[in-house]
Amino acid sequence: MKREELLITREDAIAADSPTGGPIEPHTIGDMWRAKGEDAKYKRMLASAWLIVHYESLRDGSWPEVRPEEIPSHGGAFHHGPQEIPCIFAAEISARIKACGFDGVLLVAHYQYGEPPGDARRINRALQYCGGWVRKRRSYEDWYSRHYKARSCETVSET
Repeated sequence: MKREELLITREDAIAADSPTGGPIEPHTIGDMWRAKGEDAKYKRMLASAWLIVHYESLRDGSWPEVRPEEIPSHGGAFHHGPQEIPCIFAAEISARIKACGFDGVLLVAHYQYGEPPGDARRINRALQYCGGWVRKRRSYEDWYSRHYKARSCETVSET
């Protein structure tokens, strides 16, 4: 059975920049989570990995590498201050990780704390579950049983 490699490395997540070349801003993460097209899966996973890497500062209400006054406030029906936007992203990624159970623990251990990936397949699976603008309606176990077919390792004997 072939060993699966990480689709998004921790270094990729740390080095991720916005399309303009500057630091990633909240709207960029939103755009990455809503991505469509052939590289949408990669963008969604990269956005989730970036949020996990920077979880501590987001939870504390500050966006990495962006001054609070540069974070746009949102008007309309829901008014959010600049410190609320990072907290909302942190709460969302936290809820998604928690839904992944032990695979979520592996995900955080690798991306947030830099531990070497023990089981890349489980980390990839959890990271893919955490990606996307809308939270998955299915439980993690149900989702991966439908999206990740069990790989069988058959040996063919030559006679």
